[in-house]
Amino acid sequence: MKNNLKEMAWKNQKGMGALQWILVLLIAAFFLLLGFRVIPLYTENQYVIAGLKSLVKADENIIDMTDAEINKRMDNFYNLNNVQSDGPRQNIEIEREDSRVLITIDYEGKAVLFEDQPVVGTVSIVISFKNHLDSDRVHECCKPLKSK
Repeated sequence: MKNNLKEMAWKNQKGMGALQWILVLLIAAFFLLLGFRVIPLYTENQYVIAGLKSLVKADENIIDMTDAEINKRMDNFYNLNNVQSDGPRQNIEIEREDSRVLITIDYEGKAVLFEDQPVVGTVSIVISFKNHLDSDRVHECCKPLKSK
């Protein structure tokens, strides 16, 4: 009797139907699209971080550099590494205190998933990036600074 139940259960098992496969493929396609649109934003931010770290590795001390020199070095680094967004280029702020320089690059990256589609309309993702470099704490580059 047990063997008959096992055989009957085995014979009644089926794979996924066509609608289930379509649903699985749609979900997989959505996550692939999400990855293809979002990963370049994170990659570009890694270049921003690398640019800030390259200021630390420079021959000069960051404190001795003028604001124009810092902006020029970052702009050259962006050109070399194909950073095309306006966010990192336009949102660089340099604050100087007595013996300290604070470089802040806070910007938002936007990825459009769907644009003017009949059912969903326009769907975008906005990601905020905060990159800070403190000349007193260069080893903590490029995390957002905490208040003292």
